[in-house]
Amino acid sequence: MELGGRKLLLCNCEGTMSLDGRALGRACGGDGALFVNTQLCRAQIESFRAAAAEGKPLLVACTQEQPLFDETLREAGLDIPVAYANIRERAGWSAAGADALPKMAALLAEAALDIPPAPSVTLKSEGVCLVYGKDETALAAAQQVAGRLDVTLLLTRPREIVPPRRMDVPVFRGTITAARGHLAPSS
Repeated sequence: MELGGRKLLLCNCEGTMSLDGRALGRACGGDGALFVNTQLCRAQIESFRAAAAEGKPLLVACTQEQPLFDETLREAGLDIPVAYANIRERAGWSAAGADALPKMAALLAEAALDIPPAPSVTLKSEGVCLVYGKDETALAAAQQVAGRLDVTLLLTRPREIVPPRRMDVPVFRGTITAARGHLAPSS
């Protein structure tokens, strides 16, 4: 079965999670049963090699063995897109693992999406940082970077918080009403 233009490869990790290939196939929008491997990363690695040799994008329902699958592709001289989904730890091994089929289908559908990477900008810090928040989380973040940066903490509409034993960052109360400037790549 293909999902989002990718051939889907499933494995139940030596039977340690319950995978109903027919039900999961229907949940993923297919009409046939999906083949469920039991040891795709070892005894059934030929199934992965054969699917990869077709040259089409793959979706492997295993993230733990991603390095092995990537190495297998390199050894075969194949450069095909492969997406990985962690259905075992995020759904199959949960207390409700046997009832996690919809979540597994959603995790597979998400992994099948071709989401372009978000653009990023490399910034150069001049060593000054403002942490803006309302509770102990902001205080903890400010304290965490205080050893590396000149930090100021601005609490907006603060809740009751316990002051730290040692005030190693200046703390102010207020609300940012405007900010100007821009982010520019460092040169």
